[in-house]
Amino acid sequence: MGGRLRIRRRWCLAAACLAAGALPVRADDGAAPGAPAAARRAVLEDARRALAATDADEGCDGPVAAVRADAAARGLAAAFALGDAEAFAAIVEATRGRALATALASRAALRDARKPADLVEADLAAARRVSVAALALRRARASGRVADVRAATRALTLARAERLAAAERLDAAVGCAVHEAPPPAPTLSTVRAGLGEDGALLVAAESDGSVRVLVATRDAARLVDLGPVEAVDAAIAASADAASGEGDGGAACTALAGALAPLALPPTVRRVTIVPDARFARAPLACAWPERALTWWPSMTVARLCAAPAERGDGVLAVGDPDFGPVSRGGLVRLPATRDEAVAVGDVTLLGEEATEARLWAALAPGRRWRAVHLATHAFSSGEDARTFSVALAPDERHGDDGLVSALDATRHGVCADLVVVAGDRSARTSDVAGDGPSGFVTELLRAGASGVVGSLGAADDEATRVLLTRFHALWNPRDEDGLPAAEALRRAQAHVRGQEGWSHPRYWAGWVLWGDPD
Repeated sequence: MGGRLRIRRRWCLAAACLAAGALPVRADDGAAPGAPAAARRAVLEDARRALAATDADEGCDGPVAAVRADAAARGLAAAFALGDAEAFAAIVEATRGRALATALASRAALRDARKPADLVEADLAAARRVSVAALALRRARASGRVADVRAATRALTLARAERLAAAERLDAAVGCAVHEAPPPAPTLSTVRAGLGEDGALLVAAESDGSVRVLVATRDAARLVDLGPVEAVDAAIAASADAASGEGDGGAACTALAGALAPLALPPTVRRVTIVPDARFARAPLACAWPERALTWWPSMTVARLCAAPAERGDGVLAVGDPDFGPVSRGGLVRLPATRDEAVAVGDVTLLGEEATEARLWAALAPGRRWRAVHLATHAFSSGEDARTFSVALAPDERHGDDGLVSALDATRHGVCADLVVVAGDRSARTSDVAGDGPSGFVTELLRAGASGVVGSLGAADDEATRVLLTRFHALWNPRDEDGLPAAEALRRAQAHVRGQEGWSHPRYWAGWVLWGDPD
């Protein structure tokens, strides 16, 4: 307990010093033309120290968030000027997926320890309350109502105190530390060693008004400047529109391929892992690279922590064609094609009036790990924050269920599955969280226990979606033999749809992406 309190006190002291300007990042960014390498190196080290000093749990805001953002900007500029790929990767890693990595590390520590069930449940429940309170505070800040912000701040403070107490009780019982700060990140060298001969890693970040990307293979790592933010954003926006059915699909794919051409990926690269910034998280990269299997990760640390267990899950739980009740309930209409989709891929199905929240959570109760959970229904977001995303199930007045399953619901209940497929419009959309990178329903499902998530960046065509996802399951999880890796299965399913008459436009296939790795 004493150790945990000392960590908390050190964080509070560091935060106070930074807010007061007592630990400033050096004013000279060291990246100006002709600046000595020593000056750039000093700026880089100052930036890394500032990030380390503020590397605490969720909730960095105000002056501390400003210090982190300034330190990251200066560190990235210096690392790029030095051509230091390792340092560039480390700076990005310090600002991506931190909250998710912390949650995953705590879960892994608990899994590997001897633990009293009641204390584990109390700790997990307290952690879920922190996540709920943190999101409530973000929503309150977005509303601008001072009273709501104050109430949400008090609730978050109380939830954190309860989590700290629960974690300390668990620490004392199991003799292991439940993480409050992100675990150490893997080095770029370690990540490169695991890429294989046909693999590549892309780490994207904005720096000095340009989009800069670390390109790493097993044999080499280099830093590439893709050019001004505006030009790259225009190409990505055009491809994103194409994935939603707007504009000239062929021209959009050509423009995105042109914007990415400076990356100069070798023809031998068949698998690409992407650690995206906000812009790359919304880019349907299959438009530019239809011949490559693509996987997105919030960070390299999350990739290391989120590996599927040695014992893979069993069976597919599929939800389709929920009965939404009267049309007055939000104007949702039933999707009959999703019934066929769920029946085609599912071993256990929840259909029509049976597709309720209560039945879903009962099927996902602890004690069983599914190979996949497939949600074929309407999906939508209630605001700009992608973490407010929900999928629509059948309402159930008997249990007080409104039928809307949100990211917070998934975090509360847990989703024990190798893979979750969310077959709804824009289900893979993310928003940028300051100091933590892209976040949305896909990343929250990883937090909830899934090892991988398939979703769509654009508006999904019902029939093309049914064909694509049915093909994906058949390739990835055949019932009588070993399947393909998920990223390759998704690539082949996209190619299958793209080859069908009338479905060559990117809107039918390009928007589907895989976050994480269920294999």
